Amino acid sequence: MLFDLCSLEELRKIFFRLYHALGFLFLLIISALLFFFENTLISITAALFILVVTISGFNRKFRENQFSISFCFFTILFLEIPLLFIVITGENYIIGQSVGPLPYSQTEYFDNLYLGIFYLLLCWISIWLALLLSKPSNVELPLQFFQKINSSTLLLIGLITALITFDEAIGFISKNFLEEERSFSIAAFLFSDQAYLLLTGAVLIFKQSNKASNSKNNNLYLSLVFIIFAIVNFSAGSKAAPLVVFIVLILCPLGLSTGFKDMQAFVFKNQYILLIIILSPLLYFMAHLTRLSYSSGVYPNLDLLFGIISDYNPSAIYDLFGAIGYRLAWGGLDQFLLLFHSFILNSYDISTSLNLLSYIAKNFINLVSPGTPFMEAYAPSSQLFYSVIAKNELISNFDKISLVKSLSTQPYTLFGFFVVIFGIFAPLFLFIFIRIYHMPVSYTHLTLPTKRIV
Repeated sequence: MLFDLCSLEELRKIFFRLYHALGFLFLLIISALLFFFENTLISITAALFILVVTISGFNRKFRENQFSISFCFFTILFLEIPLLFIVITGENYIIGQSVGPLPYSQTEYFDNLYLGIFYLLLCWISIWLALLLSKPSNVELPLQFFQKINSSTLLLIGLITALITFDEAIGFISKNFLEEERSFSIAAFLFSDQAYLLLTGAVLIFKQSNKASNSKNNNLYLSLVFIIFAIVNFSAGSKAAPLVVFIVLILCPLGLSTGFKDMQAFVFKNQYILLIIILSPLLYFMAHLTRLSYSSGVYPNLDLLFGIISDYNPSAIYDLFGAIGYRLAWGGLDQFLLLFHSFILNSYDISTSLNLLSYIAKNFINLVSPGTPFMEAYAPSSQLFYSVIAKNELISNFDKISLVKSLSTQPYTLFGFFVVIFGIFAPLFLFIFIRIYHMPVSYTHLTLPTKRIV
């Protein structure tokens, strides 16, 4: 089995011990590279950011907040590692590489990079402070409800969901290659893999809160679900399959569970964490090869793999780690820097902010209502990221085929979204938003109806 069982307090100790170790390791590397990087101001600002977010993790009240682990996990993966990557690559780093033509030159972006990092730190501190001032919730859980959910039934539904997900992924790839429109699948809608993973993770974690629950069975089911969906996503060409499954199956339910009393958590065993870290470059390469093979119509096989290995080039290893660094940067830091340059350094455009809010509202209505009432908001807002940073009119000029072939899922992130909407006042409104979200709620009113049903 992949997981160990521990209390939430033990989990916090393990996680933040690793969080602090990585933070100080990154600081040590940046300090060693300080004299080799031409723009020392960027290195100093990056070191300041990592130092502050690392030291902030020592605060006990912050660590007890139910969102602290998720927040710090995001910080390591999508902010600290990309910052380290930028310092290592120096001026060879290409800002906005995933976006295409940019409204400003690379020189302009790079010259103001240190300001973007410093402003990101202000945004980060605003969220940290809001979480720090929020009282942790201690509510009781209606255990009877979760104990009545049969784990074997969950696994059976998982197998059906995995088969449908795999079939949809292969169909998506083949239709994309042939440039054919993909028909709507009611089965894929009802058996959403993301929804299944989130609900299954929550159920198994909440079931474990009952001391009488069979922890071995829960551990076994959770391990099987993780392995099955990691393989399915990897087979479809997902470069971050283990990470995506981990976030949805383990991390998100964990964030939901930490507000309850007497909770226990599943954590990866040390040997499997080490194994995933070691294999991650190879898995990334294999998924990239799979995706290229699907798009070219040539399916991967052992002969193709051995042929690539025989043509080994040392520079390919550097390129591989560079590709991983860029992918992590596109998940947070890179997008934020582009938005910072457009809405903080340059004039704030309220019309773009209002247009984005209007577009998101229309897009949401399209999702929840029959048909497509607003054709001008057909594509997701992430697809119009370039139009936002260029402050152009936000119109979705995509049909189903063109949207699928050019689909962009790079997030604005919570930081970046508030920068677009509120400009220079983003840190203030981030603080207000998190505080409102954490306003005390009487959870007993939420649990009592469930108890009556049970």
